[in-house]
Amino acid sequence: VGWFATDRFLPKDSVCVYTFIPNREVTLIESDDEQYLAKRARISSIKDTWKPGVDYAPLIALAKEKQALPEKEEGKGDFEFIIDDHHTYHKLSDFKSPTAGELFAKALTLQETLDRYQAELAAKREQYAESNAADKNKLADAILSLEKDTEALYKEIQQLTLQARNEEIRNMSR
Repeated sequence: VGWFATDRFLPKDSVCVYTFIPNREVTLIESDDEQYLAKRARISSIKDTWKPGVDYAPLIALAKEKQALPEKEEGKGDFEFIIDDHHTYHKLSDFKSPTAGELFAKALTLQETLDRYQAELAAKREQYAESNAADKNKLADAILSLEKDTEALYKEIQQLTLQARNEEIRNMSR
């Protein structure tokens, strides 16, 4: 089973993910019928590519099984923080190192601030797009300032999460 994604012929900000079953053999499509070739190129019907008399039901079931997203467990925790290949934390109480827990708690608080900044930035950008020239000058300074603050906050969060992870790993190996 394979997948490919395309945004061709779709609205902006949308993609379509196709599931396909690779064939062992390559079949060249040779035809003088331009409409037929265009239809195949557009992939307007996947069934048009199926061989007659072949039961695809087991392969379709396999594709659906592989495609299913794992259900999120309820009550699992407040966040997902991967420490290493074997440890993923969901609550601050999962941390063994108090220092690592404090670092990550600070990162979570800063993330909330970052989320607010990003929402404010999006609103100001929309406002800017609809404003006249005089208002655009005022908004431009505010937007640039928010962008700088957002970037600095993002870097600080990345640094704190890295420090928290490293501290927790050091503590686990003791």
